[in-house]
Formats: sequence, structure tokens, C-alpha cells
Amino acid sequence: MESLLLLAEVITNYEFKGLRLVMDIVPNHTSDEHEWFVKSIQSEDPYTDYYVWKNSLGLDANGSQIPPNNWVCKLKITNFSVNYI
Repeated sequence: MESLLLLAEVITNYEFKGLRLVMDIVPNHTSDEHEWFVKSIQSEDPYTDYYVWKNSLGLDANGSQIPPNNWVCKLKITNFSVNYI
């Protein structure tokens, strides 16, 4: 709650000065170190349903895992990784 009050204060101060605040929020995102994510990887209920887990489609000609979907990632990182647990 303290963080929200601080944010409200910042926004009020910005508005007073005629400024606008643009925030980049990523909904439904958790760190791979978050307790829920770790417990989901370890197949602990009820956390198994907190994330979508899907097997790869197998191996390509180079022996690399084939992602389970055709989602395109425009970043320099992949949106698919293999978890051997």
C-alpha cells in the first residue's frame, strides 16, 4: 500500500508541474525466481496451474528443441526455453 501512496504522490507532483507519467507495465509477469514460479516448476499444487507448461514438438535437424508453438519474439532472446525437471 505504501508503494501505491508513493506513486499517487509522484503522479500528483508531476501533474502540478504539467508533466505526464508514462509507465510500462507487464501484466501477468513474474520472475523466474518468484516463489510461485519455482513451486510450479517443481510441480507443487496448486501452483501447477499458475503457469502454462507445454512440451516441445521434438528436435529439429540440428538437435535443438522445437518450441511448442509458433509465437514470434521480436527481442534478441527467445520466448521458449527447455526445463528438464
